[in-house]
Amino acid sequence: MTSESLELPPWKGSEFTAQAFSNPLKTGFNSYRAVIDGGRLSGNYILTRAENSYTAKVEWTDVPAHYFLDHLKYPEVLRGTISGEISYFLDQDDPGTLNGSGFFEIEDGEFSADFLYSFLKDQMDGDMSTLPPDLNFTYLSSEVLFREDIVQTPKFKLESDTIQLSGSGEYIHDGDMDYRLDLIIDPDTAERIPLMVENFNVQGHKLSNQDIELSFHISGPTFRPRGEVAELPSARVTLISGALEVTKEAIDLPRKILRDLLKIGGGILGPGTSD
Repeated sequence: MTSESLELPPWKGSEFTAQAFSNPLKTGFNSYRAVIDGGRLSGNYILTRAENSYTAKVEWTDVPAHYFLDHLKYPEVLRGTISGEISYFLDQDDPGTLNGSGFFEIEDGEFSADFLYSFLKDQMDGDMSTLPPDLNFTYLSSEVLFREDIVQTPKFKLESDTIQLSGSGEYIHDGDMDYRLDLIIDPDTAERIPLMVENFNVQGHKLSNQDIELSFHISGPTFRPRGEVAELPSARVTLISGALEVTKEAIDLPRKILRDLLKIGGGILGPGTSD
């Protein structure tokens, strides 16, 4: 079957082609493909009638992110075009049976500062005036595993002109999260963040031409996670000019550092732009 255009909210596509089948046991598409706003999407979908369950595989290249966010009923927290793939199984009578894996990547995208502010509102003193409308990044990627109500990201990476963020972890829907984050930030950016200047030898890193490397452990309820320093910068660099000592006690550095990165309009995701 073919169609010049196809609309299946929230999806809108063109040049749709598919190979459909149906028998007493199963129905679906052995294969399909379509053009989505200049990007391409293809895959298969097979429904098992008696179990009311299905398996699906989808691959896509340069498809606008808002289609996926609308499909998942998420707010528009992210803009850009996504490439990736995913395979999964689901019993339509029991959402808790979701089981699958995938990978996605985005180049030259941007996050909504409003979304990040909502995550950090308790740290922002109620002031949004210092936030840029959008926060850009150069690269974002993640592996994803679905196991019932647990979402695992074994490996993810975020890069901008000023920082690199990588890590792994998992979270439970409406439950707890547990993540290890590794942050690399250049000294010039760190110098603009009071918390970094107060607790780390930023000048020492500048003199030695080394980025600041920190590791964090983020855990607790997804609506109010708690962060602690898991690993400190090299002592050799930290002690160049007698920096303040930072212990590994459970201080809420990750959220506070991210707050200040947002306030300077650059930080974790790079300089913002306005429409």
